Amino acid sequence: MKLLKRLAICAFLMCAVLLSGCQKIVDDAQVSPSPTIEVPSPSPELSPEPSPSPDVSVPTVRTERYVLQSESADIVIEYPVISGLADANLDASVNELLYDTIVNRYFEEGDDVTNVNIDASWTLRYIDAERLSVSFAAYTYYGGAHPNGVYGAINIDLRAGAVFSLGSVAGAESLRSAFDTGLVEYYDGVGSGIYDEGPSWADSWFEQYYGNSDIHLYDFWCDDAYLYVIISVPHVVGDHIVLRTALSNVMPNGN
Repeated sequence: MKLLKRLAICAFLMCAVLLSGCQKIVDDAQVSPSPTIEVPSPSPELSPEPSPSPDVSVPTVRTERYVLQSESADIVIEYPVISGLADANLDASVNELLYDTIVNRYFEEGDDVTNVNIDASWTLRYIDAERLSVSFAAYTYYGGAHPNGVYGAINIDLRAGAVFSLGSVAGAESLRSAFDTGLVEYYDGVGSGIYDEGPSWADSWFEQYYGNSDIHLYDFWCDDAYLYVIISVPHVVGDHIVLRTALSNVMPNGN
């Protein structure tokens, strides 16, 4: 009996040892978790910076004065001087055009200055990187009963340093059509009543303007929307009238 009890105890202990060993094998066989690998988020796509636009600067214009005053002369002529073009030579070419057109129009070195009175000024009408338009006006007196009024304009291609003519912005037939169809309106000069004479006058006004010159260099100016034409009008209240029409009415390809 004692022997049987001992055998039972031994069998129990052996089972316990076997069970313990099996549990260890199972524990050892468990797979350890793999480490977490952080994948960096893709960096946001950077758009390339836009290339800077070319520096297109508008040149500047200032006023200078030609003054000659003596006992027999009183001459004051204001004229424009430009700077900031593509190079200094272009500045010089354009300024020579402006001086010759505005100052030398009224007075040149060596002229007789006896009883001469000139009061002249200019007005900037349009400027951008490619084009300049100015008008000029003067009252001149060389003796006699009355002074004379002078009014004109100059338009310069700032890329070429050259004056451009009416034909580069307006066609003859499209301009005539603008007069005939009432697309030309009063802008400045002698009283508007002198122009408001009805459609029957339209052709006469066109001929008065267009027939007076073959080249039309100094009797118009333009901005980015309108063409302005200067017509000589002998009149007790003035010597010129300025009329205007939209550039879209008179494009050269309508010639």
